[in-house]
Parts: sequence; C-alpha cells; structure tokens
Amino acid sequence: TRDIEFTGYRFQHRGAALKTRYRQRWDNSDLNAVLYAGSLNTFKKNRENVAAIDALFNTRLGDGWDVRLRARRASQDTFMRRYKFNSATWLKSSATAERIKPDRYYYVEASDAQSLSAGTAADHQTTILPYVFYEDVKPGFRSSQTLKTEISAIQLDNDEGHDLSRWVGNIELTDQVGTGNLRTELRTALIGSYYSIQKKPASATTKTDDIGRIVPAASVNFGYPLAVFSNSGNAVIEPRLQLAYIGGKDRTGEIPNRDSADYRIDPANLFLLNRFQGYDYLRPGGRADMGVSIQANNALLQRVTGFIGVSRRLSGKPSAGLAVNESSNLSDYVASFSARPFDKISFSWSGRMAPDDFKLNESKTSVSGDISSLSYSFDHMQLAKPYFSSAAHDLEELTASFTYKIGNGWSAVG
Repeated sequence: TRDIEFTGYRFQHRGAALKTRYRQRWDNSDLNAVLYAGSLNTFKKNRENVAAIDALFNTRLGDGWDVRLRARRASQDTFMRRYKFNSATWLKSSATAERIKPDRYYYVEASDAQSLSAGTAADHQTTILPYVFYEDVKPGFRSSQTLKTEISAIQLDNDEGHDLSRWVGNIELTDQVGTGNLRTELRTALIGSYYSIQKKPASATTKTDDIGRIVPAASVNFGYPLAVFSNSGNAVIEPRLQLAYIGGKDRTGEIPNRDSADYRIDPANLFLLNRFQGYDYLRPGGRADMGVSIQANNALLQRVTGFIGVSRRLSGKPSAGLAVNESSNLSDYVASFSARPFDKISFSWSGRMAPDDFKLNESKTSVSGDISSLSYSFDHMQLAKPYFSSAAHDLEELTASFTYKIGNGWSAVG
C-alpha cells in the first residue's frame, strides 16, 4: 500500500512552502518520507530557496537483520524552526543494521550529524564511519559461570574537534556463588583497546598518537536478602557490598573521553564493574560500593521499591562524575523510591546528594494518576548549579500534562 499527501503553506509577506509526505509499505519493509521545499524569508536573505528531507526506511533482511535508514538534512539552518516545521537543533542521518539472537548481538552504524545552530563549527558535527559492535554471552567453565565477550571498532570524525579510531575487546567472566542467604558474585574482566588519534582541539591535553592499553579488572559482590513480615504487608531488604579494582596504567590524560563524558553515578551503574559503561575513561584504583535496597508490598502504598547507596574510593586518583567535589573519597549518595498509594497514584523519585552536607545535587520526581475521566502527570527535574559554570542558580524544570476522555473515542489533551 502507498499514499502521498501535499500540504501547502503561505506565510504573509514571508513566502510559501510545500510539504510532501510519501508512505509505502511492503511485506517486510516500510518507507515514510517527508520533503519540504519553499521560497522563504530567512535570516540570511529574503525569498531564499530552501529544502529539507526527513525520510525513514525500515526493512528486515536475511537471518534476522533489522536495517534502518534515516535521512535528515536541511539546506538552511534556521527555516525549519522559524516556520515551525521541526524544532530540532540537530539533524542526524544514519544507516544501522541490528541482529539479536538469544546469546549474541550484532550492531553496525554509519551516521552523520548536521547542526542547525549557526555557531557550531564543522569539526563539531560528528560523523561515524563506521561503528561495529558484537557481543556474545555463553556458559563459562562451570554451570554457575557466564562468559561475555565484546568486540567493537569505530571511526569517529568531527566529534568536538576530535578524529580518532578505536578498537576494543572485552572478556568478562561472572561466577555466582551461593552459601545460604549470602549471595556472592565474582567478576573478572580483561579489556584491551587500541587508539589511533588523528586530530584533537588545540586546547585539549590529550595526545595525537597511536595508543594501546590493557586493563584487568575484578570485583566481589555480596548481598544478604532479609524477609520481613507484618500484618500490613511484607518486605525484602537487601544490604549489598562490592569491592572492585581496576588495574593497568592510567592513560586518561592521553585518551580523549568521548564515550562516557556525560557519566554521573546513579543506582543503575553503582555496582557495575566498569560503571562508566565506556572504554575511554578507565582510571585505575580500588573502591567499595555499598547500598541497601527494599521491595515491599503494603496495604496503603501497594508495591514499594527503594534504594540508597554510595561509593568510597580506596586507592587511585579521583574519578569524574561521582561528586561535585571530585577530590572527595565518597561519591554522591544515590537514592530512589517508587510507590502507588491507594492503587490510584504512581509516584517515583530519584536523586543524588552531596556526601558532606547531603545537599541535593540532582533529582527527578514523577507523579501520575487518574481522577474519573481525567488522567494527569507531573514531572520535576532539578540539577545543582555546579554542573553549569554559567548558571547563577540551580536549574529546575516542571512539566504537566492532562488527558480528558470526552467520549466516543474523543480525548482532550493539554
């Protein structure tokens, strides 16, 4: 099946434009393409001929390969936002192929980004040619073990002034050891990486060189779940302790951190062996990760989950993303809580608190529910001033949305 749609726009004293949408579906493929063309007043000149494309093609090939082609490009950097065709400030064109098997994962990507901000330099518009990733998970040497292998390669150009190639191999062995209620997990890893850094910004302290690195890592994780019962409900409380060590030579001053520069500690990555989840920023040292989780069923709050934890540096240099004061041995305290009171309201909160004075550095709060035909949701986000050198105060954002069911399939949304 296929269809085509034309939409004309006439902007008084500012020009005209035509939006063309073409859609087609095959057995295993579909295409959705939107073309914009017009003669419009822009900040550059009056009645400039402009055009843009936003096209998406999906298909499945061979033995489970999902291929996705996306083309997003504009001939001029402001007209899409000025005339409310699209509010994006970046347009990314990409070609990806993905294959998922029960014990294996394959991913290939090539992409190019276009900035729609006039002040963005060409060497800050990232091109990936290509990125290849493979992961294999299989049983280890014993039934309690799991062996994971990762192999990846990337050519990265114009990434905030950096051009580099990176090849990575990672082998990780996990062993589950059980002794009564005490749960013990042993994890060892060996990460090998090779970098060819062709270009860097003049202000960067990293090197333009070929750099190889071998990083051994190991951790032992203890958990002791405790069951608590009462007339109003039940709960499982689990204290956890992890001792982790990252070895090898510290090369964070030589290798640009491109894959984990936005890292901040949170409950999801606190107990990961490589908690940065990238390979550029691997700083040697030892640490102790501690936390307590709770899962409960309560007559009033229904299903309740909560967590609080912290990481302490035992050796090595301080790592980025753990606390505002990066010289502190303690990371921020990370916490989360969720509940559904009276089975009518959903509430969730997560945040990070400074280790010295418990000042809230970051928080996310969500409240949603239903009142008769009205559905509502409120979201609040807060980030402390130290994360923005130009900010005069903490940054906060509150959003609200409402949906009212009118009837006969109609709803009012605001």
